[in-house]
Amino acid sequence: MTIAEGLRVGRYQVLRKLGQGGFGVLYVARDCELDREVALKFLRPEHLTRPQVVQRFLQEARSAAKINHAGIVTVFECGLVADTNTRADGTVYIAMELLHGESLGARIKREGRIAPALAIGICRQVTAALGAAHKSGIVHRDLKPDNIFLVPDPAVLGGERVKILDFGIAKLADGQLSGNVRTHSSMVLGTPMYMSPEQCKSSAKVDQRSDIYATGCILFELLTGQTPYDGDAGELIAKHQLAPVPAPRSIFPELSQGLDTLLRQMLAKAPDDRPGSMELVDEALAACEVGAAKNATPAPLLPPREPMPTATTMFEGEKTQTATNAPPWKLIGGVAAVVLLGIVLGIAFTRGGGDDQEVAGAALGSSLAADAGTVTVNEKATAANSAVNGALDEIDAGQPAAATDPLPVSELRLECSKAAVDRTWSEVITCSDRLAAFDPATAKELKAKAIAETEAETAAIDLEGALSARDFSKARTQLDRIPRDSVYRKTAESHYGDVVGVVEDGYADRARASSSGKACAAIVREAVSKGVGDKASQVNCGGASTAPPATKAVVAGKTECDADALRQKGDDHLQTGMDAAALAAFESSMRCKPDPSLIKKAFLAACRSHNQAKAQLYFAKLPPKDADALGTICRRTGIELSAVTREPECDAAALRQKGDDHLQSGMDAAALAAFESSIRCRPDAALFKKAFVAACRSKNAAKAKLYYGRLPARDAPTLGQICTRAGVSVP
Repeated sequence: MTIAEGLRVGRYQVLRKLGQGGFGVLYVARDCELDREVALKFLRPEHLTRPQVVQRFLQEARSAAKINHAGIVTVFECGLVADTNTRADGTVYIAMELLHGESLGARIKREGRIAPALAIGICRQVTAALGAAHKSGIVHRDLKPDNIFLVPDPAVLGGERVKILDFGIAKLADGQLSGNVRTHSSMVLGTPMYMSPEQCKSSAKVDQRSDIYATGCILFELLTGQTPYDGDAGELIAKHQLAPVPAPRSIFPELSQGLDTLLRQMLAKAPDDRPGSMELVDEALAACEVGAAKNATPAPLLPPREPMPTATTMFEGEKTQTATNAPPWKLIGGVAAVVLLGIVLGIAFTRGGGDDQEVAGAALGSSLAADAGTVTVNEKATAANSAVNGALDEIDAGQPAAATDPLPVSELRLECSKAAVDRTWSEVITCSDRLAAFDPATAKELKAKAIAETEAETAAIDLEGALSARDFSKARTQLDRIPRDSVYRKTAESHYGDVVGVVEDGYADRARASSSGKACAAIVREAVSKGVGDKASQVNCGGASTAPPATKAVVAGKTECDADALRQKGDDHLQTGMDAAALAAFESSMRCKPDPSLIKKAFLAACRSHNQAKAQLYFAKLPPKDADALGTICRRTGIELSAVTREPECDAAALRQKGDDHLQSGMDAAALAAFESSIRCRPDAALFKKAFVAACRSKNAAKAKLYYGRLPARDAPTLGQICTRAGVSVP
């Protein structure tokens, strides 16, 4: 979604875009009443039909606004965009303070390990802010370095003030302000790198001690330069629950005994073995602050824990539940490990979408990055099984126990069916995994349906985008991706028919009203080239030929291939174990239509087919954020991957928007450069048309011919006329 600069949203005037992610788009805006700059975060339009996402988005504002503390980002208001007469109408937004500085995640990435005195100072500010949140009955549940922002402030010791961001998945312990946001007992929310053992099982039963665990993970990383555990999502889930806490001093021997002891207590597996409040953590940190040298006097053990408030779920009518205490590490044996294995394989993470971490320049970057940081994992059983086995190699699991579930089978089936009715497909997948132990046939059917409907939902969203862009050929392709028995098919067909019908009628009316047969034929050809020529083709153009010139159709390129069909062919081969054939199909699809999402699939197919050269080739093309996890999976197949130097990630969407802006303002050469940069950053066949138009308008004959050869045959005749009118000759 693009919000135009200068757009007035309530009392705010949009100034410029900062970044975007799976859930939100962030802009700098001016508060016209108070004459100050603020940050406006908009929910992306594709999520407006998902009530849970809307509620969680608004909950970020409500949760933060409820906490009165300088260490929590200030939220001014949230509301609904209306009366702008733009596509932004109907979405929701949050207005918050605009911060200048950097996230703690960026600081760690740049500097690595941080001096103990500075690390303690930062964490004491974190504990103070979260202590205030906990007193307000709010548990953050997604604390991580990217959600901790450092703002220059000379009034604070150390010169930087900590701001806690993104309360989008916070849990309100007293149930207030939660709307209709429902957290199922099996739903897991958060970021695996920093999640407590109890949160790895369920996000519905955590309390403030889960935030204490996450703070311990962050302090561990600040002091040692590495997180307590590493690995992909499945491995992290298992390690947080089963693996012993790494000894901090074994990594950084200069660490004081007091900090070592405190970290072990904060990272205890059982919530009851951790400090009971952030105030107690702060007292222990204060005792360590005086001297964090190797032989400093150990800080005293933490005082007795304060009683914990009863935790409740976040929707009206559910019974109050107290936090479940995890068993001590010593008691986790064979049966527990096997039951946990089932839990790990069935876990589903809810995500803010998108796949890229959002970048917000020097202002409030982490607020958006948090959208991308909350991950979704719906891995195939084989991949998840491998990940978990890697984490459990050193654990004697004993004999497997019978599968258990807290719900009776009948109620479990009902829960799965309700999730399907609500179209919450990730919950259907999670529920079907739990049901598989009791009713494999029904579980398999439910899971297959959920996977198919997830893909259909994506196609329906892409269909809407194609119709908005008047790309009817793409719209038809997306409609064909939606199965006839999908719950999305009827609505998609209706909308497609309505839009295409209006456009077809328009072309037919124009053809009938044309002044000559030649003009009539030109209109018919244009309609046919855009895939909406059925009615226009029936108009009598007085004998004038409506067939497109054969020369241009031939020069435009080779016979068009079906990228989606090739991609599906690759998916089918991958599922049946024909890995080499899958790799060939994915590569053919990418040659037909560049698609960066296929790089991951081609990489995995190369790994599984033991194609060393292709695996290394695609490994170098992986996004940096995915390389470690996917590289680990590949190495388990026996492939040796060499380290590669990766360029910093660029923002393809921002470059594309820059090109659009230049094209609208007549800066055609600058638009061409921006489009080409976007294509290099993230291959996108849709940009070939824009790059071609920009090359024609800027009279760059060489680039015009280059992109003309990449145009789809159906578009070449129409777009070629643009170049001809601009005085640029193309074949």
